Amino acid sequence: MEERRIETTDAIGNKIEGVIVPIRESREVFSDVFLEDGTTLKIKPVAVRAIRLSDRWDNEGNPIYHVSFNNVIAIDGAPTELKRKG
Repeated sequence: MEERRIETTDAIGNKIEGVIVPIRESREVFSDVFLEDGTTLKIKPVAVRAIRLSDRWDNEGNPIYHVSFNNVIAIDGAPTELKRKG
């Protein structure tokens, strides 16, 4: 696999280099969120891209990754009084 280098930014805006690592498989599950107004949401983050940062490791020596997600949100139930009429 040929490495594809990319420039990204860290949490405080510094430019850093990394390598795009293709996602081979991803298993996401929905989280149920119960709102005070009676609505139930189902939320699932879906990983779309992973970047291994160059020359960066955590305290245990593991590589550090930036992962981009898209969120999938579905309303699993809302009270009748909150729904649009007609």
